[in-house]
Amino acid sequence: MGMVARDSGGAVLVSAACREFHTTDVKVAEAMAIRWAMHIALDLGFKEVTFETDNLSIVKAWSSFSSQLSYLTSIVSDCVVLSSSFNSCSLIHVRRSGNMAADFMAKFALSGQCFVWISDAPPGIEGILSNDVISTSF
Repeated sequence: MGMVARDSGGAVLVSAACREFHTTDVKVAEAMAIRWAMHIALDLGFKEVTFETDNLSIVKAWSSFSSQLSYLTSIVSDCVVLSSSFNSCSLIHVRRSGNMAADFMAKFALSGQCFVWISDAPPGIEGILSNDVISTSF
């Protein structure tokens, strides 16, 4: 899993990577990553957040939460409950080209344990962060 939190100006507030093997289902893994990122944001005292994902299925599940019982809906339900802990919380869909920083961090996680950088990010991500900001602006 990987995540990057930025302020409204695009400056990195926190980045993190963690290797998890609980699922091989892409949707479930993405939902788990969002839930993990929400916990990090809460731990750091963030009050107004927007989470981005390139997985439209997760956004749809969040927006129209159903009573269908599945592991995915239980994780999305956890996220919806966690969202009430923020003053403002939303989940938006971005193109894959606008989500490359999280993808970079997820791949970085494969190199080892869990890592968290406060007000920083690992080397090699600077250009990707700039491109994500440009990609999500259009």
